[in-house]
Amino acid sequence: MKTIGIYGAVGTYDFGDNAMMIKNIENIYNKNSDTKFVIFTPDIKVTRYHCEMYIKDISLLNRIKIVDDGIHFMNPIEIEEHGIKVPVFDSEDLNIQRFNNIKDLWESSFNGDISHLDYDLRNSIKELDVLVFNGGGYIYDGWGDRVVYFMTYVNIAHAMGIPVVFLGNSFGPLCKEYKYYVSKSLSLCKSIKVRDGLNYSYRFLTEENLDNIVVGADDLIFECAPIPSACRKNHVIIEIMGAVEENKAFCEKFISGLKTFITYALSEEKTVYLVNFGKKDRIAKRIIEKIKYSFIDNEKVIPIFEMIDVEKTFELYQNACFSISVRYHPLVLSLGNETQCVSVLTGESEYYYMKMHGCFDSLGITEENNIIDLNSFSSAYLIDRYKNKRIDFSNIQLKKIKEIHDKYLNLIVEEPDADKSRFA
Repeated sequence: MKTIGIYGAVGTYDFGDNAMMIKNIENIYNKNSDTKFVIFTPDIKVTRYHCEMYIKDISLLNRIKIVDDGIHFMNPIEIEEHGIKVPVFDSEDLNIQRFNNIKDLWESSFNGDISHLDYDLRNSIKELDVLVFNGGGYIYDGWGDRVVYFMTYVNIAHAMGIPVVFLGNSFGPLCKEYKYYVSKSLSLCKSIKVRDGLNYSYRFLTEENLDNIVVGADDLIFECAPIPSACRKNHVIIEIMGAVEENKAFCEKFISGLKTFITYALSEEKTVYLVNFGKKDRIAKRIIEKIKYSFIDNEKVIPIFEMIDVEKTFELYQNACFSISVRYHPLVLSLGNETQCVSVLTGESEYYYMKMHGCFDSLGITEENNIIDLNSFSSAYLIDRYKNKRIDFSNIQLKKIKEIHDKYLNLIVEEPDADKSRFA
């Protein structure tokens, strides 16, 4: 029986993180039921909850083992105040100490020394035939020093003779220091699939002289199943992220513009869903409440404060006629279901610019100003996009990239079983 390790997107951060874990495990298992899985997670309780809630096949669920990923460097240090030891979770000295610890782990594992590994973690990794870094946007500056820790898993698996493959990921932007560690570790991988076309992650990786790259799309795109407009419920979905509040002036403009657009959508007899894809995004929930309050007596404005249920979320987007996205995966679900949509960039982050534009690029869809920044955002813009349906889905390359994705999953399930005798 083949044993596949899952790392990266393991259900602990947001909806996309959870859905990619569930769907990729199910898809791999459907290709080879003689498979078991070991999930490496920073939160065993949360990962187990999502697996038990959304994996319906009991035989598959019984073949999943969930273990701690060993990120103990995030634990606090203790300082003494008035004779009492007090935990400190964040300080300049602590951050320096953490990063030095991570760098030491990376250095030793890159050089093949895995003697630092926790005994139980070492035994869990020894079980693997292949380690899959599950898709997502984990390898960029926003994760801070943890980016380098992610790379230690690549190093450790390689040192133990276990091949590493990346499912649909984004790479970058990265500062010079992180880029050094990432490019070195990625050179040890058997294969890396990028999800944002040729202009972003692919370019970054080739500039680092990496050639083990497959160009594809985000893994959730393959879970979409477009249905004809006449068969849809034809509601509108507006996704909210708390990050919009980082710019106070824009946030008010954003909320005001959405209210005007919602009023227009209601005049068109549409139901409007206000949704949040983030986990514990209290700001997003507060913004949703604020918008809903303006339509308190209208049952056609429906808040969903946290998108959790995988299948219900897919169905909601499958039946939409228009969507507004701030995060990445709502855009993926819209484009995958051939739903007219716009994406709003909430700041100057190159990361979101890269992901949003890359999502269109990966599908071969011409981006006709359907990505808008803060300065250009207005209700008039939203209404124009809603009325005029600017996205041409006729040339979408979904069949082509699905073939690439299927071949890539086959690569994983057909990987020869590792020689476990080397650990005897």
